Amino acid sequence: MLKYLLPQRKRYFKTALHVHTDVSDGFWTPEELKACFKEQGFSCVAFSDHNLITDQSHLNDEDFLALTSYEMGFSEKGGLPYHNKGIHINVLSKEAGHLWQAAKPEKLYKRSPEFIDKAQIVDWDCDISMQSINKFIADTNAQGFLCTYNHPDCNMFYDNEDMELTGFWGLEVFNNDGYLCGNPSYNDEKYQRFLMKGERIFPIISDDCHSKKSFRGYGLWVGAEELTYEAIIQALVKGDFYSTNGPEIYSLTLEDKTLRVTCSDAIHIALLTQGNLRMMRPPHEQGIPVNEATFDLTPWLNSISDGWKDRAFFRLVITGPTGKRAYTRPYWFDEL
Repeated sequence: MLKYLLPQRKRYFKTALHVHTDVSDGFWTPEELKACFKEQGFSCVAFSDHNLITDQSHLNDEDFLALTSYEMGFSEKGGLPYHNKGIHINVLSKEAGHLWQAAKPEKLYKRSPEFIDKAQIVDWDCDISMQSINKFIADTNAQGFLCTYNHPDCNMFYDNEDMELTGFWGLEVFNNDGYLCGNPSYNDEKYQRFLMKGERIFPIISDDCHSKKSFRGYGLWVGAEELTYEAIIQALVKGDFYSTNGPEIYSLTLEDKTLRVTCSDAIHIALLTQGNLRMMRPPHEQGIPVNEATFDLTPWLNSISDGWKDRAFFRLVITGPTGKRAYTRPYWFDEL
């Protein structure tokens, strides 16, 4: 039986989940940023300005949807400059105009007074401890939001203490602003570690979009029935999307034990799992782009012991000729 892992017979909407405007520290007004994103083919944008949830639904039209969002930051108090521990969490509302946030902002911006009275802010100061951050995530999830761990490579956590965090919906595997600032370009190791410990977390790519130079049109292709808030959120929750800063994925199917993917030009297509099993197509880099690959999943299925059935997964990473990548979400054994 043929199963479409990326949904067919649906429209795909180019979506950005992490952008900033002059409401916080971005370059453009929300109206200008909408125009820039529409020029790049985007249909859906989460306006995630720092520390304060806002509603930009006045920007909606038949071809464009604004999602209710914000990016919350927590940092170590009194640390040395450029050595402070900190974390940024993108918070996306499942409901349009739901202006609730789980903690007071550490810092407000010049235009914050225009919006702060509209938000329902819990009078609680979250600190940088893992226990406190987990409470923020749990409270936020309970109120109907999706939390993404933004640019984990930009933080100063030691000895992987952030691996104690739990409850994220997504993790940024690539953040273009972080890349332009000299941070590691891809967060594959951190992402894989979260998956290995049993977190069902999706890979996210973003521009971050603080300035003109960081705007590159990176993001997600979301498969949904229509461009409505409910349909887009439903697709995000299910994982009906892939993330990319270059390559495109045209189809992803599973028939019996054979996985098949078609895509734009790729120098290699990697199948990654919960263990040491790795498969690459072509098996040795030949410098000749390929546009499809098949994988026999029998070795993966045979590798799954009883104790791993709730954590076993496979996922694809597709690398284009210039080194840019596309990520599928993980597909877990118990949902296939």
